[in-house]
Amino acid sequence: MKTKIFHQIAIILGVLMFSTSLAQGQEIDNSFNKTPQEMHDMFMKKHKTNKLVGWIMVGSGVVMIVSGLGINLSEGWGEGNQNKGLGLSYLGGAITLTSIPFFISAGSNKRKARLALKGGTVGIGMFDKTNHLSVSITIPF
Repeated sequence: MKTKIFHQIAIILGVLMFSTSLAQGQEIDNSFNKTPQEMHDMFMKKHKTNKLVGWIMVGSGVVMIVSGLGINLSEGWGEGNQNKGLGLSYLGGAITLTSIPFFISAGSNKRKARLALKGGTVGIGMFDKTNHLSVSITIPF
C-alpha cells in the first residue's frame, strides 16, 4: 500500500520536473535600447490607455450608483423596503474608487513621455536611479 503511494508520488514529481523544461518564459522588453521618440510614443500610448480605462471605470461606477439608488427608491420608503439596490450602489462606489490608480498611472506615464523627449532620466519599473533625501532617528535602549 505504501509503496503504491510512493510510486504514484514519484511519477507525479517526475512528470512535473520534466514538464518545467518545456515551459517558456516571457521575453524581457529591453526598453533602454529605444530611441527617445519611441520611448515617448510608448509612454503616451500607456497614458491614453490608462486614462481611457479610468474614465470608463468612473462612468460605469456612477451608472451603477445611480441605478442602485433608483432601484432602492422605486421600492418606496417603509417597512417593505429590502434595500435591494444598495449592493449595486456599493459596488459602483468601489469601482469608482478603483479608477484612481489608473489616473495616477496615466499622469506618471505622461510625465515620463515628456522626460523622454527632453532627454531626462526616465525610471522604468519600481526602482529608478534617483536620490531621495531621508532622515532617520535612532533611539538607544
